[in-house]
Amino acid sequence: MENIEKQKNTLYISNINQNMNIKEIKRRLLIMFSRFTKIKDISISNRLKMRGQAFISIEESIHVEKCMEMTHGRYFMGKRLIVQYALHETGRKKSDSTNKLKKQIQNDINPTKTLVIRNFDKSIGFNDIIKIFSESKGYLTVRYVSVKQIAFIDFDTPENALMAYKNLFISIFETFGHQIELKFL
Repeated sequence: MENIEKQKNTLYISNINQNMNIKEIKRRLLIMFSRFTKIKDISISNRLKMRGQAFISIEESIHVEKCMEMTHGRYFMGKRLIVQYALHETGRKKSDSTNKLKKQIQNDINPTKTLVIRNFDKSIGFNDIIKIFSESKGYLTVRYVSVKQIAFIDFDTPENALMAYKNLFISIFETFGHQIELKFL
């Protein structure tokens, strides 16, 4: 219930002029929206994908509707604002790497008996890879090509390979770094 309440208190603003720095945009949004209610937080990301967008958290949910009505379509720094309810609460801290890992797990639908690891650091050796996978059920062997920084980990069944993939996925990325690729052959 509390999460739903937080979402009702958060507005998503888009079509913001991007030609100013984030501090100045926040300051101007605060001035504009504080006329209607007390503002708890303004969140603007400097990531390219999120440019021209902001999330505004409002103290009391009774004022959210009024803020939307009074500011939607209004000119702000030369552009018409688009104001909507936020789909998710502001301030959630999901890292891009975590989302990337989850997507990669979902994309590997067709498991085989062999896992492939690529793009790991040169300091990672053959024994490090064996140490991680040797405890997995159905583990057979590791084929390691140091020149190309690639390793093939063989299992007796695709099910055991999938189980190792799911169980060790996060620890592999922590050990080898986020730039590695882990997938089925």
